[in-house]
Amino acid sequence: MRALILTRRLYPASPEDTSDAERNVCEAFVAAHGWEVVGYVDEIEIRNADGTPAGDGTADPRPALRPWLTETGRLELWDALVVTTLDRLAPSAEDGAELMAWARENGKAIVEAGAGWQTKKTSG
Repeated sequence: MRALILTRRLYPASPEDTSDAERNVCEAFVAAHGWEVVGYVDEIEIRNADGTPAGDGTADPRPALRPWLTETGRLELWDALVVTTLDRLAPSAEDGAELMAWARENGKAIVEAGAGWQTKKTSG
């Protein structure tokens, strides 16, 4: 199985919000299953001082991941999108549902490394 590791962090970040910690959990999960890491995506979600999302809501919610979902040459490189927890998958429940639907339609798995949850059966 070829894994694409997705980390997501907020800006401005709190000290405990680091993509390194998420990446380590995902790498350990991938290694434990004998999979191969083929890429890393670090999404940065920009927030206002009051914690609300910055911007007017029209910007692409995942500019760093988008090429891995759409570009020929990248799309074929991976089988499973690995995140630490489902709340790191997307900035909103709606975006997460859309990403899960896209994964189903395109034969990709979404795997939560923290609990081992996945959208489809994955093997070796």
